[in-house]
Amino acid sequence: MLSTIKHLRGLCFLLLFLSMEGFGQTTLYNENFGTTASLPAGWTSTTTAWLGSTGSASTTYTGASGGANAEFANTGTNGTVYYLIYNNSLSTVGYSSITVLWGARATTTLVYAMGAQWSIDGTTWNNITYTDVPSDNNWYLVNSGTRIALPAGAAGAANLQFRFFYTKDGAGNYRIDDFTVQGTASGPTSTLASSNPAVPAANVAQSSTSNVIYAFSTAITGGNMTINTVNFTTAGGTYAAADITKFQLWYSTTNTFASAAQIGSNITTTLGNGAHSFSGLTQVINSGTTGYFFITTDIAAAATVGNTIIVSAITPANLTFASGSSAGSASAGGTQTITAPVCTCTLPFTQNFDAAWTTPTTLITQTCAWSGAIGGAGNNSNDQWQRNDDGAGWTIPAGGAYSPVYTSASHSARFHTYEAPNNTYGDLITPQIDFSPVGTKTLTFEYINPEGTTLDVSLSTDG
Repeated sequence: MLSTIKHLRGLCFLLLFLSMEGFGQTTLYNENFGTTASLPAGWTSTTTAWLGSTGSASTTYTGASGGANAEFANTGTNGTVYYLIYNNSLSTVGYSSITVLWGARATTTLVYAMGAQWSIDGTTWNNITYTDVPSDNNWYLVNSGTRIALPAGAAGAANLQFRFFYTKDGAGNYRIDDFTVQGTASGPTSTLASSNPAVPAANVAQSSTSNVIYAFSTAITGGNMTINTVNFTTAGGTYAAADITKFQLWYSTTNTFASAAQIGSNITTTLGNGAHSFSGLTQVINSGTTGYFFITTDIAAAATVGNTIIVSAITPANLTFASGSSAGSASAGGTQTITAPVCTCTLPFTQNFDAAWTTPTTLITQTCAWSGAIGGAGNNSNDQWQRNDDGAGWTIPAGGAYSPVYTSASHSARFHTYEAPNNTYGDLITPQIDFSPVGTKTLTFEYINPEGTTLDVSLSTDG
């Protein structure tokens, strides 16, 4: 008797365990197709071969909702495959062990089996293997009521999609109702993302530091996560290891590099094209927040001008966390082209044009040279800006003289409108000026324009 009781007690524990396993899954999607003869949101068909229907309402199986259902009416062209598609941003991020189940009814005259598939991108479709219902005009749960397990690839998807398909044969119909998707919570999840490209194409000057060559984010759900490793690859660019001096990784809680702090150690060896790794990281990203990462490089003083750096798209497999799972995707970075250093002036920026200079490239402010350009049909040397008393290259330097020639000091910059051909122009361009200091920026200048020609003043942020 004692032996029997122990046996029964063991059986009770087993049944309890199985019940808890059954309730371990979370319903991620449940569609009962409503009560009207129209397909619900997210469900589409290209023809009336599939439609919403209130006929032959579901019944008999556990959970049958009655009301409306999706019907394959077997209309159209014989031998043609017709699809019923579900695509409505069903996320399985943070879940594993995805399962599906639905009710179905096949008439006695139906010839073929109903097909079902799943996809995470709407392009590659994967067959769902299951046992269909018998063709006897009755409702059943497919697969004899046992939930159908999908492969691991259906987990962690931002938009899991489904489709049912049938080859039109002109006989009978097939109905679907109470479609459910379930998954097992897999703990915290990181969803990778980036802009496209991850960073814009840009120039990186010799001797410049902290050039952002890649950026990505990780959105965390289901619990805090600690990132331990970030792997990335440089490929497709022409740079050599000697062109750069280090890689660095930075982290911020906002999508702004200026607010980021370095994490991990510098990478200073094996800097050429190939795989690189920031390891030993301990950065915690809180649940419900997004962490932003930036990869930078410093350019060597003797780097080869014209060489390029490209960071390949990282994937969830490139990120290692202490626990949890990763999903999402990112894009490759834009091409970073090595250039000669750009001379940059600081504020305040002033120039009285009094020092010795001739053409714009010999006009210097804070060690940086100005530049110029001429254009328009028939342009010539008279279109070039020069110091008012220089005149080399002007046809008649003294022609069109103006007075006074300055408002302070002794000289001014002059465009020779008196001799410049009609419809031509000359540009006088300042060096690059650093506008990053906080505050309002004001431009002031003095001019005299006896000829009444147009003076345009423009501002550029990229030259």
